[in-house]
Amino acid sequence: MLTQALLLALPFLTQAVAQGAYGEKSTTTKTTAAAATTISASSAIHTVQVGLGGLNFAPNSLTAAIGDQIEFHFASPDHSVAEGSSSNPCRPSGDSAFYSGFVKPGGEPFTVTVNSTHPMWFYCTAVGHCQAGMVGVINPSSGETAAEYANAAGKTSKSPSQPKVQGGVFAAANARGSSGGGSTGGASTTSAASAASNSAASPTPTPGSATRVSAMGVLGFMGLSVPLGYVVFAGF
Repeated sequence: MLTQALLLALPFLTQAVAQGAYGEKSTTTKTTAAAATTISASSAIHTVQVGLGGLNFAPNSLTAAIGDQIEFHFASPDHSVAEGSSSNPCRPSGDSAFYSGFVKPGGEPFTVTVNSTHPMWFYCTAVGHCQAGMVGVINPSSGETAAEYANAAGKTSKSPSQPKVQGGVFAAANARGSSGGGSTGGASTTSAASAASNSAASPTPTPGSATRVSAMGVLGFMGLSVPLGYVVFAGF
């Protein structure tokens, strides 16, 4: 009699096992989403002062990851920042090279987002400034430095620029990190941590427990009282 009842209940028990497995997939999805949110909050903000105390960028050499943002703060008038060519100093690196135009001090910074780990050179387009050493580099290679670029720039005679402002925005960077005295990223980092915490705090029944409850419910509905030890399925 018991064997016959168990055979009749088998389809219902199989469905209960499948539902338990589905619950495990849901937990994995929540964990993955939380991890992705945390990673996206790791970008940093780097600050570069333009013309602070002379014809210079401070710092004139920095390392940044893809997704990091560079804020160029203009400390004195008659300066600009333009993306330059490594092989042809004091000239734009290409049609898409960033250019701020001449910026008055005290306004919003010119912010550029880093999209490559390759060296990115920059210079001031004011007459004679690049030749005087007002240059810098993001992610310099071991064989190229800002000092070497400045030395090569001193041998040029002109500092052309793009015909219009492009490649950046006049606004403070999104606060997702900090570097070089830039804005802090506590708010966004905290939000990411909170999202991960909330996902972790929401319990999801394990496949085994959900299946046990469903199985016993099916047997109970059929009017059978069966010790749990008689019900043997994978995942219990």
